[in-house]
Amino acid sequence: VITLGFFLMVLTLQLRSRGFHPALYWAVIVGTTTAGTEVSDLMDRTLKLGYTAGSLILSTGLLAALAAWYLIERNLEVYPILERRQEIFYWTAVLLSNSLGTAFGDFLSDDLRLSYRGGALVTAGIIGLVIVLLGAAWQLGERVADLRVSLAQTQGDIQSLSVTVENLRQEVRDIRTEMKGITNESRTR
Repeated sequence: VITLGFFLMVLTLQLRSRGFHPALYWAVIVGTTTAGTEVSDLMDRTLKLGYTAGSLILSTGLLAALAAWYLIERNLEVYPILERRQEIFYWTAVLLSNSLGTAFGDFLSDDLRLSYRGGALVTAGIIGLVIVLLGAAWQLGERVADLRVSLAQTQGDIQSLSVTVENLRQEVRDIRTEMKGITNESRTR
């Protein structure tokens, strides 16, 4: 209760503050770390869900928070955070990720009986995989952006060509009209 109270107090101060205050920011980070440990322990020990279920629930919660953040804000940018809504998404993701870190670490060491070293290696591997996937997603996004630019240029070229073709058609019609006029003139002479 004490650490949850501390977390809520510093989070409220952070959300009400105007501008960035390093000491307050780091106080909220400490609050999410301690509250995150409590959330994990609550799920495992008090609610008897175990570390496996706790990790799955927290993973789902984190993914849901990130999805909601992206759907509403159309990005997951953490800098700059200018709106309170963005900041709430940010702190929700931080709290859930800290809780997940504790639950997953306990799952690896207690449920899977990995040593702390083994758990650290598994965690490092997962973090590495996430980094690789994010890099691939970034490159894919860059390629899609390049294709959009290329498509826009092609559409512009097609519109320009379409205007040129229409101008040529008009010129052909004008020439035909002139030719008919000349033909009719020479017939009447």
